[in-house]
Amino acid sequence: MKYIIMLSILVLIVGTGVAVVVLRSPAAFGEPFNVASPTALREVISNPGIYLADNVRTEGRIVRQCPSSGCWFFLDDGTGRQVRVELGHLGVTLPQHVGGTAMVEGRLTQSGKDLEIIGNGVRFEN
Repeated sequence: MKYIIMLSILVLIVGTGVAVVVLRSPAAFGEPFNVASPTALREVISNPGIYLADNVRTEGRIVRQCPSSGCWFFLDDGTGRQVRVELGHLGVTLPQHVGGTAMVEGRLTQSGKDLEIIGNGVRFEN
């Protein structure tokens, strides 16, 4: 009986530890990041001509996300300015992270005044 109780406690402790590590780890999707260092989203939005058609790595707070598969979302730079991030071509269902932070890498495009990053990869921070 003592053996069963001790084993149950050990399984509970190990399971809790694994759950904490998994929940605190960032969730990554797509390709690994290749751009050496991130550029502040504020900088990308303020000077898009410098980054257009190039891969850029940036991060921001997710303010809106595709409700069905998470395939797109809008990153806010902290001042209310936003960039749409498109990840539908990755073919994965992304978890909902509205209110959370995401680091994304991809090609910056512009249509009129609207900026969009066609993402190669994303990492959601908890």
